Amino acid sequence: MFARSLLPCLLLALVCGGPLGAQEDPLDDPLDGPVEPGTSEPEPERVKASLVREREHLAPGETHWIGVRLQIVPEWHIYWLNPGDAGVPTEITLKGLPKGVRAGVTQWPGPHAYEQAGLASFAYEGEVTALIQLRVGKDVAPGTKIPLEISAEWLVCKEACVPGAATLRATLEVQAQPGAERKADSKVIAAARALLPRPLPQGVRVELKGRTLEVHAEGASELRYFPLVPRDHAPGLTGLVSKGAKFSVQYPPAALKAKQIKGLLALTREGHTTYHWISASPPGAESAAKSKS
Repeated sequence: MFARSLLPCLLLALVCGGPLGAQEDPLDDPLDGPVEPGTSEPEPERVKASLVREREHLAPGETHWIGVRLQIVPEWHIYWLNPGDAGVPTEITLKGLPKGVRAGVTQWPGPHAYEQAGLASFAYEGEVTALIQLRVGKDVAPGTKIPLEISAEWLVCKEACVPGAATLRATLEVQAQPGAERKADSKVIAAARALLPRPLPQGVRVELKGRTLEVHAEGASELRYFPLVPRDHAPGLTGLVSKGAKFSVQYPPAALKAKQIKGLLALTREGHTTYHWISASPPGAESAAKSKS
């Protein structure tokens, strides 16, 4: 079950003229035959979920990448951590790790921004792979089985929105040496890692002046900002882009109650876009934290 309400999605569906979860008219496809009374058209698969991993086996003391690959049919999209004005974040949950094996947080590549009917969404089209690092302790004995169970939940939208989910299972084994590389999976993981947020490069300055976040990036041709905050703390989500090396956005007063303002910066230089986490503490947040300690 999604933890968040679908109310914003209902709003988007009404604005775009399609009900939530509506199916396309089968008469639109000339290859579709008549539907027998008492039957219904099967729901098409709009998102295909699969589990990818770097190697066949894991080794003690090593870190290994696994991922959930989500392949989306053309013209549809699923949502980032902050979906924007409408939508539901895509959620990945990993269960069942034995003692001595730990998982890092799910890491997402940078999203794209879409504006429709005055609403802004932060989403993915085509495909996206969410990555997780598995850390195998040095004391984990060879022969140990690692059962993986990963659940994925998403909302996929075009004119209408349809919720979807998948449960992916696999059993990995710990051996004395790392197993052979899974070449096809490794390519998918490498491509996703290249799109992960990275530390800010030189020549980028971030300042929070009152409620205004300012970014200066030398040599940038475009800056786009994806705020990662609760909806009521977010700035206006449309127009968060600047064709140049400077960018500023004003947060609402409610944001000043947060200990930290955080977001993702898409930085374009010489035709190449990279993603970077940025954060800043509102005035008084640091002193308030010290007074409580």
